[in-house]
Formats: sequence, C-alpha cells, structure tokens
Amino acid sequence: MLIDLEIRGIVKACYAEAEHLLAGHRPQLDALAAALLQSESLDAAAILRVTGLEPRAQLDAGLDQPSAPAPAKDAGGGKRAASAPPDASGARPPAPASWSAF
Repeated sequence: MLIDLEIRGIVKACYAEAEHLLAGHRPQLDALAAALLQSESLDAAAILRVTGLEPRAQLDAGLDQPSAPAPAKDAGGGKRAASAPPDASGARPPAPASWSAF
C-alpha cells in the first residue's frame, strides 16, 4: 500500500508538471497545430519558425547519430536477437535532422 501511495504521488506530480508546461507553451502549441493542419509535416526549421522558439544547443555531439541497441533479454535471462534492421543491407536510417535542433 505504501508503494501505491508513492507511485500515485509521483504520477500526480508529473501530471501537474505536464499541465503546467503545456499551459505555459499554449500559444506555440496552437501555432504548431495550425501549421500541421496546413502542411501535415514540418521540418525542424519550420517548427522553430512557426513556434518562435530558439534551437537548443546539442547536449551531446553524438545525439544525431543512431546507435546500436543493447541486446534485449528475455524473461528467462537469456539474450534475444535484436530486431532486424530496417533494410536488407543492415544499415540503419540516419536520425532525422529535427532531432539535432531540439
């Protein structure tokens, strides 16, 4: 029961923070929604232009580089095969350019 109360408190705090962030950025969200209704997709530059936000500094030089996933383990503790790469050559697609802008 104590764990349930702690989890409930964490969830409530996270929910309140999410509401606060969304309410604080409501004009940018409305502008983004309107632009997406017109275009269906936007690149990073368009998102920044529409919302009026500044690009954030990249925290890690490798953020825009895809990395190999760690091998997954099954419930029995053994290793499972990683999911197949997106194409037959084994190459993973590059990260979207928009990832580096945020």
